[in-house]
Amino acid sequence: MNNCTDIPSIPHMGKLILVAGLPGAGKTTIISKIRNGSMSSLQEILGNYENSEWTYMIATQLDNCSIDNIRYLVLHYDLFAQRLPSGYRYLPELTQRFGQVIIVTLIASSCLLSLRNGSRLIKHLIKFIVNNNKNRSGLKIELAQCWQKQKIYMNNSSVAELYADWFRYSGQFLNFDHWLLDSSALTRNVINHVKFSAIQLNKG
Repeated sequence: MNNCTDIPSIPHMGKLILVAGLPGAGKTTIISKIRNGSMSSLQEILGNYENSEWTYMIATQLDNCSIDNIRYLVLHYDLFAQRLPSGYRYLPELTQRFGQVIIVTLIASSCLLSLRNGSRLIKHLIKFIVNNNKNRSGLKIELAQCWQKQKIYMNNSSVAELYADWFRYSGQFLNFDHWLLDSSALTRNVINHVKFSAIQLNKG
């Protein structure tokens, strides 16, 4: 299979909805609501949307498949996992691949992220204790990664810097429509959104 980050033969075609956020921000929840059409407020962002025409992927899948023939893509994008010293994985290539790119960034407070990640941390710890010798090395890695995130989430300034870094980088792509969604509103099925132009993001 071709690497998904290879520049395709037919550039600037189709539409990408990139749902971005830190782990625990609610990306999976939002994508589920997109798939089942249970959140009407998203229609203003997505425009005309026919679910059967769309492909759903996680960013980590992009290294092992080709998206050359995908016209409409919803991408689960973990800012923590995709962050590089010099930017973020896949964004430059996706810019060349899709004619329209909508980024939906989920904003969550450090307190909320810590609460959600803490729940995951407890689950990983229980699995590690209960599983005895079964895949303990893999569980240990997951536990360590979860604890690393928890330490970051316990520092409000660290979370703010992660978001600021994302906005600085993504703001350089002028063909992106970038929306910010309040993650704390997900449980109420209401999303407040503010649209930022690339220029506004760069100034921020």
